[in-house]
Amino acid sequence: MKAIYTLFKTVCCLSMMMVFILLASACEDLRTEGKVTILEPVQHVLDAETGTNAIGGGSEQILAQTFTIERNGNLTGIYLPIGCSDGNLEIEIRNVEADELGSTVHSSEVFSADDIVRDVRVFQLFALPFLSVSAGDQLAFVLQNESGSCGMARGPEGDSYRGGEGFYDARPNAPGWRSITIGTGIHDLPFLIVLEDV
Repeated sequence: MKAIYTLFKTVCCLSMMMVFILLASACEDLRTEGKVTILEPVQHVLDAETGTNAIGGGSEQILAQTFTIERNGNLTGIYLPIGCSDGNLEIEIRNVEADELGSTVHSSEVFSADDIVRDVRVFQLFALPFLSVSAGDQLAFVLQNESGSCGMARGPEGDSYRGGEGFYDARPNAPGWRSITIGTGIHDLPFLIVLEDV
């Protein structure tokens, strides 16, 4: 019995050593290329149990979230908990002026509903064209589906992310951005920004 335990312990130690070696190799490769990819800024808490925020559909709702860049780098994508039934999801990165969403589009990409997993409990990666950003920049991502509908998991109640705010624009309201806090107590959408630190 003791021999079996010793063998098991040895195998576990060797396995852990292999993991550390692989991690070290990966880190070395990243250092050699001079690039490190990180998730920052983030609001990683989601609530998929109390319904979803619509994107498109009958209300033609558009969602948006402002955020603040924390270091210099290239914004290359965003993780979002979204599922789409049809149409195309368009993601834009826009400017922010005086804490309000601007109209200047810095980066954008369109994703077919057929290529998006229909599970709002999972953060999915949406790759975007490289956008050079600097620490302190205020930006916003905007989500819309003009030809179909998507659903996005809600963020948590309260203000869990202090670097920005969530907004929506939906019919039958007059066009214009409104805070998602109205009637919900929720300040932010769930998101993880992909930043290539160079």
